[in-house]
Amino acid sequence: PPSGGYEPRYEPRYEPPYEPPYEPPYEPSYEPPVAAHQIPSPPYEPLPPNLPVPDATPPPRFRPLYVNLAAIFAVLAFGVGACTVWLVSGLTAPVDEANRFLADIDAGDYEAALDHAGPGCSNRLSIDDLNRIFDGADIEYDLTGSRVSTDGDARVSGSFSFEDRSEAAASGIEIVMAKGDEDWHVCRVMLL
Repeated sequence: PPSGGYEPRYEPRYEPPYEPPYEPPYEPSYEPPVAAHQIPSPPYEPLPPNLPVPDATPPPRFRPLYVNLAAIFAVLAFGVGACTVWLVSGLTAPVDEANRFLADIDAGDYEAALDHAGPGCSNRLSIDDLNRIFDGADIEYDLTGSRVSTDGDARVSGSFSFEDRSEAAASGIEIVMAKGDEDWHVCRVMLL
């Protein structure tokens, strides 16, 4: 077409090279394999509106277990404690009675000492027996052991000496005791 004698000149225009649009590199999505015995979980579906939201804290399931275990432990602890007190008092009762007997002997009160002798003894002590054994002397004693048998008698032993005698007439004592109705009674005294 005529243009009035003017021909446009071709001028190159700058065009950037063609670049395809950016696409992130291909990463396969990971889906854990579903085992043959596993049922796939249903997809998440939000709750319909106006429904109460369930409580997020689960109910305590193990509280009865803890209460039962605590009760069993308390009963066992009480049982062990009661048995220990009963056993210790059963073993120390003859020693306590023998200590009271020897305290009366040391005080020179043979009548009070005979109150500790019981009617269940085959050879009951008398004031003459106590005078023959102790002769009114001051004594030192330390009762440390007892052997209690199942047939209701006990032997209490320990160290023994006369305070006012220069010679060591005795170095130990053994007191044979019998169990009465509820109390222990002194039956025999032997100086060793």
